[in-house]
Amino acid sequence: MPIGELAALASALFWSCNTVLLRWLSPRADHDVILFNALRCVVAAALLLSAMALLGRWPELFDVPLAPLGLLLASVFMGVGLGDSLYFHAVRLIGVAHAQPISISYPLITTVLAALFLGEAITPQVLVGVVLVVFGVYLVATAHGRHGRGGLAAGALRKGVLLSVIAATCWSCSAILLRPALEQVDVWVASTIRLAAAAGLFQFYAARRGRKLYGLARRDRALVLGVLVLGIGTALAISLFLMGVHHAGAARAATLSTASPLFGVPLAVFVLKEQVTWRLLAGALTTLLGVWLIVAR
Repeated sequence: MPIGELAALASALFWSCNTVLLRWLSPRADHDVILFNALRCVVAAALLLSAMALLGRWPELFDVPLAPLGLLLASVFMGVGLGDSLYFHAVRLIGVAHAQPISISYPLITTVLAALFLGEAITPQVLVGVVLVVFGVYLVATAHGRHGRGGLAAGALRKGVLLSVIAATCWSCSAILLRPALEQVDVWVASTIRLAAAAGLFQFYAARRGRKLYGLARRDRALVLGVLVLGIGTALAISLFLMGVHHAGAARAATLSTASPLFGVPLAVFVLKEQVTWRLLAGALTTLLGVWLIVAR
């Protein structure tokens, strides 16, 4: 398999691992998922900034034209600031096995937005994919398996499903904003700027909770290690996805990156002990097939 396709699949694997890790970390800080979102962005940005400095590409970060820079910053706010935070809240409420298959419907929303704002045609193949995605999300949303040792309350399920859909919409808006920016900016420069901006976006929130975090870190060393691994996984997932876009094209990379439930659902079962019903599994696979039809060429 070519390097681009392998990179996109590896990105999906790292994203699934990140989701499972955050689910494990969340109770250690009173379920403050925004704080963990901030910390992972800080670690990932530090890694990419260091890599750019070592490669002698630091000046390129300051030569980005104003228009694409504005699009990059707007995409950060929509994708990382809103999308990721809402998604992590959904994971906390309904678990990885439910939230992840719903959230991967973002290529469907992206396709609709691209048709409306970028003039891209919707083919019969895409229409079939739309039907499959909607049906798959319905199966996932109505699969009432056990959540850990307790049950999923109806209110928590509805809220988690809604947050997953909104997160997918935010990611789609981020992708629409990002596309014209990448026509003028190198993907590695864009990735570094986006993560640095995301880290800066969350700093005010993280700083206000610095004393609380320091106390937690002193009592729980595993928390520190988990945050570091989460940041490294974020840097790898984003970098590998961009590599997939660069070598395989955006359509193929997006298709393969949506394979994350194939990694995330088994991880949720064996690591987090979440129950996966046949209805949930069928919904995840149906959604994945629909997404494939939408973005495959």
